[in-house]
Amino acid sequence: MYIGSELVGISVTNKRIVVVVGVPRSGTSAISRSLKALGAEFGNNLLEAHKDVNAKGFWEDKSVLDLNERILKSLRISWSDIKPVNLSDFNSDELDSFKNEAKSLIASKMESFSLFALKEPRITKLLCFWKLVFDELDLRVSYILTLRHPSDVLNSFQRQENVMVRSCDLIPQNIYLLWISYLSSAIQLFDSNDRTVVVNYDSLLQNPRDNVLRIADLLNLEVDNSELNEYVDTFLSKTLNHSENCIKKLDGDVETVKITQDLYDKLLTLSESNNDKEFSDYISKLRDIRERFNLLSPAVELVDVYRDILNENIYKLNALAKINIEKDSKIAAQEENIASLNELNKKLTSLEEMNEKITSLEEENGKLLEDVKLNGELSRKLHEAESYISTINNSVSMKITLPFRVAKQFIKRMFG
Repeated sequence: MYIGSELVGISVTNKRIVVVVGVPRSGTSAISRSLKALGAEFGNNLLEAHKDVNAKGFWEDKSVLDLNERILKSLRISWSDIKPVNLSDFNSDELDSFKNEAKSLIASKMESFSLFALKEPRITKLLCFWKLVFDELDLRVSYILTLRHPSDVLNSFQRQENVMVRSCDLIPQNIYLLWISYLSSAIQLFDSNDRTVVVNYDSLLQNPRDNVLRIADLLNLEVDNSELNEYVDTFLSKTLNHSENCIKKLDGDVETVKITQDLYDKLLTLSESNNDKEFSDYISKLRDIRERFNLLSPAVELVDVYRDILNENIYKLNALAKINIEKDSKIAAQEENIASLNELNKKLTSLEEMNEKITSLEEENGKLLEDVKLNGELSRKLHEAESYISTINNSVSMKITLPFRVAKQFIKRMFG
């Protein structure tokens, strides 16, 4: 740990660290995993696998990732910015603070290991900073530089649209410049005494055993055959190369394409070489390419600014689109409510008409009840009359006068 600016209680002098560098989406995870076969340890704070990005794991230390993100934020850039990072970009106080934190972090992770492997793609962008950290820790550092054709990197990024990259970052020209930027930063490795091995991702997938043995030979590391067999037979698969059948073609402005192709060709040659003399011959050529890219710096900075403006506008458009969707949703809900109210009004109108019919029926029913009551009264009076007539008919006087009434009716019929 650090007290003030002094590293206390941990010594990592002359311990070995293998740092995997390269462009994001260029196979750094697969190459990092191969180092287990060479006895390297990664620590116990690795970033979890992500089924849509790296289903077999990233092999990245979360603490290093967090530190790199904070460093980039302090520089007001992101990992996807094209502009290279130099030590002159740092505020001196921030540089010392970050450097001390990084030294403490690496020392604590390496304390228990004789060989430590470190991979986090942002290290490549911040290589000027991390080289300073490793130098001050007096570590024996080796680097593995991963190489993948830029068109395959573009294809891999395009599959991660809106997962790890923004849509505005996926313009081919932008990805090629990003590819150059990261590898241009890595060219400084060839200026140092630290051993750097270039590994071609396509070659690794086609001949994994030969490539791991080549790394072991160039870095003077022992091979664990059991781990190597597990890596070759189980971990690696053809499905890791989604661009296997893609045409490796570069499109864009002439100068960018030329720098990209030249850099790829030179590094591809180094990935196929075990000859230190050939390495030396290509260093000057790589420096020339880096200088050609540095000449594009003013334009590159404008590209970053343009991308940020474009992304901000896209963000605003997406926000407006979201607002419009919410408005449309509210309008649809209101229209649905209006339709429901109209339906309810129809039902209310129908109910009022039914109430009117009920009222009319009740009036008619009232009249009927009065008629029934009247009929009952008439029936009662008729019954009384019939009873009265029956009483008269059965009286003595009616019986005595019966012959006279009959005769009267006969005479009336006979004589009119």
